Amino acid sequence: MAKAFPHAQVVGLDLNAQKFSDAPKNFRFIHGDSDQTLPKFNGQASIVHCRCVAQHVTDPQALILLLSQALVPGGLLLLADGDWIVYDQHKKLVEPFQWWDCGTTSSSLAEPAVLEEDAHGRSWYAGWLNFLGNLTRSKNYRPIEELVQSADALTVLDSRRYLSPINWPGEGIENGEDLGKLLIINQRNFLLGSKEIASQAGFSREMIEVWGRHYEAEVDSGHFYNLWHYLTAQK
Repeated sequence: MAKAFPHAQVVGLDLNAQKFSDAPKNFRFIHGDSDQTLPKFNGQASIVHCRCVAQHVTDPQALILLLSQALVPGGLLLLADGDWIVYDQHKKLVEPFQWWDCGTTSSSLAEPAVLEEDAHGRSWYAGWLNFLGNLTRSKNYRPIEELVQSADALTVLDSRRYLSPINWPGEGIENGEDLGKLLIINQRNFLLGSKEIASQAGFSREMIEVWGRHYEAEVDSGHFYNLWHYLTAQK
C-alpha cells in the first residue's frame, strides 16, 4: 500500500514482530498491542484497514471503538474477516475432518495410519480451519456488520461476502488469478504460524506432521474457496 501511494504515510501494527526489508520511506511498522498503540493515533488516520483481527481479541466491540477513534471525521474503516469454512470448486461446503468426532482416542494420535484411516475422505484442510477457528475465536465476537452498526460514530457504506480461490483463478471471480496466488501464500503461512497453537492445544508432533502434510497437499492440488466478510464504514 505504501508503494502504491507514495505521498501517504502508512503505518503497520501487529502483535507479532514483522520484517519488511524492501519497505519504502513512507512506511513504518509498530510491534505492539492495539489497546496500547491505537490511542496514540486518535484523530489522525484517513483510512484504517483491519484484517483478521476482530474475532481474535477479547473484546471485539472495544476494538471497533479504538479503530473509529483513530479516524479523522469522514475517514474510512476497511474491515475484513475470514471465515473458517471451506467451499469446493462447485461452491459447495466441504466436510472437515474432525478427529474428535470420529472415535480416535488420545492414545492413538501418534499413529499416523490410524489418523489417516479415520479421515474417510473428509478434508484435512477444512478440518484444520475448523479446529483453529473454534479454538481462537472470541466468545464475544459477532459478525463485523453488527459490530460496526453498534458503533455510534460509524456508518456502514458497504458490506459483502465473497469467495476467494486458493491456488487457482476460481470460476467467475473478479481478480481471481491474483487472489488465487495470494491465498495460497496466505494459507501456507497460516499453517506454519498455527502449528504452535495446535501444539499448545494438545496436538502431538506426529499428529501435526500428518495433518500438515495432508493440508499442504490439498491446498496445492485442490480447487477450494475461502469465505471472506468485508465491510467499509465512514466516520
